[in-house]
Amino acid sequence: MKKMLEFLINKHHKEELSLLFGEGSYLKIQNITWSTNSKNYVIHTKLLVNDVEKSVEAYPEGADFLITESLKFIGLETDPVIINSIELNDKKD
Repeated sequence: MKKMLEFLINKHHKEELSLLFGEGSYLKIQNITWSTNSKNYVIHTKLLVNDVEKSVEAYPEGADFLITESLKFIGLETDPVIINSIELNDKKD
């Protein structure tokens, strides 16, 4: 599920990701676990951006939106607990 969710966000929602966080942005799913306490998925993500200052306007709500829309696409209708972090993208294109 981790790879499928990452693919949907970064390929299927690539235009929305670029509009929200700038060109070259990438959302990496670090892990997905099931919480027995909250009876829900816990998703840890890392948003890699080229310019952090331009990206903070849509962060973290934009990342949450992309994740929940991608989960709906694969048929998971629950509202997961999403833990986001943001970092500067070190990859030189």
